[in-house]
Amino acid sequence: LPQVAEDGRLEWGSGRVGAHGEWARVDPAFGTVLMNGDSGSVVWRCEMPRARARVMMRGGRELRGLGYAERLEMTVRPWRLPIEELRWGRVLTERDGVAWIEWRGREPRLVVVHNGRGVMGRRVSERGVEWEGGNLELNEGAAMRSGLLGETALRPPLKWIVPRKMREVEETKWVARGKVRVDGGDASEGWAVHEVVRFGPGNGGTLG
Repeated sequence: LPQVAEDGRLEWGSGRVGAHGEWARVDPAFGTVLMNGDSGSVVWRCEMPRARARVMMRGGRELRGLGYAERLEMTVRPWRLPIEELRWGRVLTERDGVAWIEWRGREPRLVVVHNGRGVMGRRVSERGVEWEGGNLELNEGAAMRSGLLGETALRPPLKWIVPRKMREVEETKWVARGKVRVDGGDASEGWAVHEVVRFGPGNGGTLG
């Protein structure tokens, strides 16, 4: 599992994958409780909202750049979350780091993090994010993955363990260029990864 040191550095490696990575925080960690009730809890923590990353690959190849790392702690089964649509994403530039998560459904949630601080989110769409004092514009980008989870992300034997409604969840994930503007200033530009997850009709906001 990834390890976070006292100096704010995160390390992770896998001999099977043939990679070892190190992330050093640029912005402070941010965490929030998205759900806490009788059925369980969901805690979202951006360990590295924006970091300097270095990844060493098998064969001596080394990658350097901006990086991101998060942790999602859940004690509720994913198919029992009160969500009809999930939107998540993050963008990293030399000046700005923005991450967001939105739940749409019976119990809506919207959390936007800018440079390690929670800000008042206003709107999230496939083409951008708005918050009090700033906004992110996303270009069309390219789809990294699109389709039903049962056909893309879930592989046997996991595919046959989760309920059918979970296998029929539709996900689209993009990589895109993003421009961040704060207080009407000049834009900073970087790479973004974002996704939309739509749960099947008739779930009533809870996959049961």
